[in-house]
Amino acid sequence: MSTFRRAHAFLVSSALRSSFLHGDRYTRDKKPFWKQLLTEARYILPFFVLPVGVAVVCVTHIEEVEMTGRKRVVLVSRRLEAILGEYMKHDVHAGRYGAVLPNNSSLTKLVHKVVDRVAEANGISNHFEVYVVANSQANAFVAPGGTIVVFQGLFEILQSQDELALIIAHELGHFMARHTAESLTLSGVLLGFQQFLGALLPFPFFDTIEQSFAKLAFKLPHSRHMESEADFIGLKLMAKACFDPRCAPTVLARLGQSSTEWLSTHPSSELRISQVNESMPAALDVYKKSRCLTQKTGFLAWVRGLRRDS
Repeated sequence: MSTFRRAHAFLVSSALRSSFLHGDRYTRDKKPFWKQLLTEARYILPFFVLPVGVAVVCVTHIEEVEMTGRKRVVLVSRRLEAILGEYMKHDVHAGRYGAVLPNNSSLTKLVHKVVDRVAEANGISNHFEVYVVANSQANAFVAPGGTIVVFQGLFEILQSQDELALIIAHELGHFMARHTAESLTLSGVLLGFQQFLGALLPFPFFDTIEQSFAKLAFKLPHSRHMESEADFIGLKLMAKACFDPRCAPTVLARLGQSSTEWLSTHPSSELRISQVNESMPAALDVYKKSRCLTQKTGFLAWVRGLRRDS
């Protein structure tokens, strides 16, 4: 048991034990339990000061996602995000996700071109570092600070620049909405509640039970919501950069997601496709207002040629 938990367990459990084990003393004093809660220091700290302090901090750290208007609590500073991003970038260079393709490789140049086009069209001034890694998974992610990692396996699925832009715009949606900072905030708040409950109810295996409950009831649903939000933001970002968002349902169907949604970090493919279809009119409106021209690039044949060269 950690030092923090020992201290918190002492505060909470001693307060409760004194009430139940020595109730006769308070009976003689004829002091109701609710008055003890409001007047005695041993109750005030764990039951009032800490919860009120947490509530004040949360209320003063509410942020709004610009492109959706959703409000949420973010307790992680941008400086801490940047530090975390540096650690993740170090993992990329260390080959954790696979060998990094050279900066002058055709795939890296292509991804950089799409990233720059989407960022410039949407006025995103952040300098993005782009890496393509030799990994057969069809995956991509963006780290805090602006490191974008694309797995080479994606190019086995993608068939146009529009489809690549969908993936890139989705990741930029995570970046713009500060989803990493939001996830870390939720994890920290849940950990605090778990520590409190663990001290209050020090039963065997309680840690495992509460961690599983927190994951299924809060973390995974929250992750799925952020993925849906990144899809919504990404459609608008790519449309403004003159990439056709109508490719989204096809790409999501090819990528596929687990049908056991409640155990997944992502919504099921069926739900994601339904959600992007609902968002499509707004994205197409952005696409038309941007006066975009239809672009035929022969992307598929070009990528096949790149695979042969590599």
